[in-house]
Amino acid sequence: ARKLSDDSTIGIETQDNRMIVTAGRARFSIPTLSADEYPTMVDEGGTEFTIPAKQLLSLLARPRFAMSTEDTRYYLNGIYLHTGPSSDGSKELLYAVATDGHRLRMTSTEKPEGMSSDVPHIIIPRKAVNEICRLLDGAGADDVVTISITARKIRFRFGRIDFITKTVDGTFPDYTRVIPSNHKSTITTDAEVLRIAIDRVSIVALERTKAVKMEMNGEGIVLSVTSPDMGTATETASCTYEGNPLTIGFNSSYLQEILSQHGSDEIEIKFGDASSPALIRKIGAVDDLSVIMPMRV
Repeated sequence: ARKLSDDSTIGIETQDNRMIVTAGRARFSIPTLSADEYPTMVDEGGTEFTIPAKQLLSLLARPRFAMSTEDTRYYLNGIYLHTGPSSDGSKELLYAVATDGHRLRMTSTEKPEGMSSDVPHIIIPRKAVNEICRLLDGAGADDVVTISITARKIRFRFGRIDFITKTVDGTFPDYTRVIPSNHKSTITTDAEVLRIAIDRVSIVALERTKAVKMEMNGEGIVLSVTSPDMGTATETASCTYEGNPLTIGFNSSYLQEILSQHGSDEIEIKFGDASSPALIRKIGAVDDLSVIMPMRV
């Protein structure tokens, strides 16, 4: 249609499994398929519930940076959506989890009214997550999304939009096994202050590894990056540190992405040892956390 002149009158008709398009002296004959062969996207049954659009956007947008892009581990190429009890067992929550094996992000919200506890646990594909977040970005405070979930598909309806996607046919790993619980030391700091400090020293980091070393003691965090070509950079970030002195390395880009989720919130970072994953969360947010694997530095 872009090739036709603006003042063309377009005619469309079907003849023997073909669509005939005419415009002025131009004529196109395009093969078609039977509508009966179009796949059925809506499954009968399943669980249906409603959730405020802003609440859904927050649930899906926060963990999506951690979704994997590797085709070999296709079951990580999306967000794992499931219900479960809160850490203290006082209520049921709706969880959204993403991981690529290097970092993990878990977010949660109160289970919406009308959502049964036996709703299928599903993996929403990466492209669908990004598209839903894009569509919901302009949602108003009073907008509501109706969600229908079956074992194979999930459907989002809001306004004039009806979005249906197949779920990832795979089993999401038991992510709770990688959430560390044996903590020996803890940092308490402003997330944005630490992120900016890491961003500054990372200017000299190698593009391939982006490694930043963190040396922690009672006086603060000494951040350092060393590159054979670019030199070295160090900065001391203020914090409250409890535990024995510890030196550990992380991918600076991964760490900054996690810290950016918290703005200027007061956060805690809990460590086991230099070879164990670290847990990052806002103070008091037990069921909203991130995990990052260390690097050798």
